[in-house]
Amino acid sequence: MVPKCGPFRSIVLGKRNPMILELVSQEIQLKQVTGNEYAGPCPWCGGTDRLHIWPEDDRWKCLGYDEGRNGCGKGGDAIQWLRDKRGLTFQDAADLVGKPTGDHSTGILHHSTVAPTLKAPEPVDHPTGRWQDRAWSFLNWTQEQMDTESGGKAEHWLAMRGLNASTVHQAGIGYCPEDTYTDRAGWGLEPEASRYGKLKRVWTPRGIVIPWTFGGHIWRIRFRRPLTCAQAAKGEAKYIQLPGSANGLYGARELATGKAAVLVESELDALLLKQEAGDLCVAVATGGTAGARRAKWIGMLATAPRVLIAYDADEAGERAAQWWKGTLPNGRIWRPLWGDQTDMLKDGANLRDWLTEGLK
Repeated sequence: MVPKCGPFRSIVLGKRNPMILELVSQEIQLKQVTGNEYAGPCPWCGGTDRLHIWPEDDRWKCLGYDEGRNGCGKGGDAIQWLRDKRGLTFQDAADLVGKPTGDHSTGILHHSTVAPTLKAPEPVDHPTGRWQDRAWSFLNWTQEQMDTESGGKAEHWLAMRGLNASTVHQAGIGYCPEDTYTDRAGWGLEPEASRYGKLKRVWTPRGIVIPWTFGGHIWRIRFRRPLTCAQAAKGEAKYIQLPGSANGLYGARELATGKAAVLVESELDALLLKQEAGDLCVAVATGGTAGARRAKWIGMLATAPRVLIAYDADEAGERAAQWWKGTLPNGRIWRPLWGDQTDMLKDGANLRDWLTEGLK
């Protein structure tokens, strides 16, 4: 079946491939930032210029998340855009990207007999070299801060979310007492300029520090910031990722136990499920709705006897849950009764009973 979408202008495929620009411009109003960069509002998280498109590279991404704003961090190529925005399967999206022809009278895209050229899977590996050493040193320091007065307040906040001191300690959670900005070179990162032309620095914000480890390496570090009411009203991001972090799956090392898995968004929700029902399941988190969509992590999840897809009970969580349901043959959508797993616990729900029912 040929999917319907808005009318396309004529497209000439060659070294410069404007396909992604054509697709995005049908959905949102774009402005040209540089010769090969366009920007506009993100259709998932809003803003005015969070979504950036690089037509010559066939690439798009929401930069709000990277720059400390309330962005979703979504991104990819033309195929991924069609999958995320229009709900197409990978094959249908790949066929359309192969070589579409526009029919202005009907608005229908016709498939070409030319086979699409697909990119190789994106490699997934942990950061190495100076970043790895600096990350371990920083993490050890933040863990020491948990014994300070400010760290005690952070531990109390975690306890209010249902996490006991033993769970927090075993997870290696730390606390960063203040915002700091350091040179990227100190982390082994290449210089990078912001869209305003200034050199970016590595921001380690005040907040709870959550390490993602696998195979003896740090893959990712995320910060859970304590937002004020004013910051929340401005749409500032609660979660910030340390630059240089890799794509990961939180808690993935425990999938080898052969237990059923529960896939959630937040690391703190995963820790709560592990604390309350770790004998029944392995709780893993993607750190947002678009994380862990790589062959490495998908393959590990596919080996579990069952995967309960338990993303947050909202629109973004529903879309992400459907993506995983279509990807994992052993997946079953088992949404929280409301909010997320922490919301359920705080309101008196028994997470163990909820999981037991889902695993039947």
